[in-house]
Amino acid sequence: MKKVIIGVVMAALVCVAAVAGAQTAEEWYDKADDAFIAGDYETAIEYLTKAIERKPECAECYSGRGIVYYYSGRYDEAIADYSKAIELTPEDAVCYLGRGGAYYFLGRYDEAVADCTKVIDLDPEGFYGAYNIRGMAYDELGRNNEAIADYNKAIELDPENPVAYSNRGISYRSLGRYDEAIDDSKKACELGQDEACEALEKLEE
Repeated sequence: MKKVIIGVVMAALVCVAAVAGAQTAEEWYDKADDAFIAGDYETAIEYLTKAIERKPECAECYSGRGIVYYYSGRYDEAIADYSKAIELTPEDAVCYLGRGGAYYFLGRYDEAVADCTKVIDLDPEGFYGAYNIRGMAYDELGRNNEAIADYNKAIELDPENPVAYSNRGISYRSLGRYDEAIDDSKKACELGQDEACEALEKLEE
């Protein structure tokens, strides 16, 4: 009888220890954040998956894992996670922006335009990236003038970011507006974008 009682007590103690050692969704999220900052994407994904297991309705966890998938180049998985986050928090502009970027890199340009437009509808002045990504998608769709309008807005929001200047220069070049393309490549080069410096050399040949 004593052995049975001792066995039950020991089992209970093991259960208590397991519960005490269990981590909350928030704790797994914080650990994932540290792993992501360290560049350890696989560990970050593992920790965020554990966070979701503990809190299946955690929109931030899906969004966070979507970001890690995005940076890992796993765009289909990023889209799935961003879509789940949007289902849980349909007014979160960040999720639409992330999903729009993933759509762009998969060549799904119309969907990228739609998501970036949603971001702009939700917060017209808050997201430089929405205009930049939508501009790139417009360029791929051959809608260069609309792309230029978006790059203009991106530059207005963040005038020291070289990416929009570089991208606008590409749009100008596509339209045969070479002087403007050179000016934008010069500006992007001055702001530190190596690709723009290389493009400038070719334009000036």
